[in-house]
Amino acid sequence: MSQSAAVPDPLERLRDERLQIDQLFDSFARRQQNPGHSAAETARLSAWICTLLRVHDDLETRVLEPALTARLVAGGHGHPALARAAARRVAVREAMDRVEASPRGPDHWAEMATLARQARAWFRTEEREVFALANALAGGTALDLAALDEQLGRRQEDLLSAGRGAQR
Repeated sequence: MSQSAAVPDPLERLRDERLQIDQLFDSFARRQQNPGHSAAETARLSAWICTLLRVHDDLETRVLEPALTARLVAGGHGHPALARAAARRVAVREAMDRVEASPRGPDHWAEMATLARQARAWFRTEEREVFALANALAGGTALDLAALDEQLGRRQEDLLSAGRGAQR
């Protein structure tokens, strides 16, 4: 953990979520190598990956980025790191839309591979630029990490609860 144990770290929450998504992508890729995989289970796994990606996207766009922007910008201008992460997220959303449109189609495996590449590129940009920006702001006490972590936790719980209800 990059922060002391006494201070919650919202970036660790997001890193943990990214790690889970990355591991699920690896599980999905291993399924492709197993000819006995169930199409229904594969569809459920890809749906769960998309759900987690949408939660991650929401946490960034509705909680993290507004918190950073509020501390960075005078006059409403964006920060280049946030703009680059937003562009990566758009590519991920487009790839998710294609995956969700054909969960059992002939191109599903290829679409999932594209989604994995897009998501991993987004995660690298997030780590390298957005998280570095958040850490710089936290170091200058412009960003309250405990409050941000609490806000992220509530939103994450709400979104995952709604996602589980939709998958039943």
